[in-house]
Amino acid sequence: LNDVRLDAVTEALAAAGDDVTIVFVGPFETHDREHWRDYYARKGVTFVVPDSPPFPLEGPDHARASFLAYNWLKQQARFDVIHFPEINGVGFYALTAKQLGLAFEATCLAVTLHSPTLWHRLENQEAVVDTEDLVLDFMERACVANADVLISPTRYLLRWAVDWGFQLPTQVHVQANLTRAAAAPRRGSTGLPEELVFFGRLETRKGLQLFCDALELL
Repeated sequence: LNDVRLDAVTEALAAAGDDVTIVFVGPFETHDREHWRDYYARKGVTFVVPDSPPFPLEGPDHARASFLAYNWLKQQARFDVIHFPEINGVGFYALTAKQLGLAFEATCLAVTLHSPTLWHRLENQEAVVDTEDLVLDFMERACVANADVLISPTRYLLRWAVDWGFQLPTQVHVQANLTRAAAAPRRGSTGLPEELVFFGRLETRKGLQLFCDALELL
C-alpha cells in the first residue's frame, strides 16, 4: 500500500468531487487495516477490507482474493465505475459475472494494464515453472478481454500484450499514470539535478541494468 500511483489517482478523483472507495483484498505488507483506513480517510477516500464469507474458499490465493472482491462489490449500492488492475486477476470474477449477466449491468468496469505476470517473467529473464503462473495468466487475460474499457499507461505495454496474444476489448485508451506534481526547484538552484535516484524494484524489468549503464556513460 501507499503506492504513489494509487495515491495520485485517488487524490485526483476525490479532488474532482467523486466518492472514492478502495477495496483491498491483498495481504498487508506494512501496518494494518485501521492504519490504512485512517490514512485514506484523511484524503477523503473510503478504505474497505472485505470480510471472508461464512464458507471456506479453496483455490490459489489470487483466485480467492478475486472472489472476495466480487462478493463484496455485488452486495453494495451501484458504483458508476469500478477500476481493476489486470495484475493478479483481481477483477476476474466481477468481470466474468458481468459477461454472464449476473451483476454490474449498469456499472463501467475499467481495467488498467499494469504489468501481467507473463511480462514479469519474460522481462526478468525467468522461466515459468509454477502452475499458479498459468492460472494467473489465464485470469489476467480474461480481465483484459472482458473489460468495458482498457487503459494502458504506455503504447509499449499495449503492443506487448497484442504480440503475446491478449484479446483487447473495443474501447482501449493510452493514458500515462498520474503522478503528483514535482517539487519546485529551491531558490538559487541552477535547476540541474544534484543527485540521480533509481526508483523501483531491484529487477531487470524495472530498468536497473539500463540505469547502471547510463551512470557509467555519465
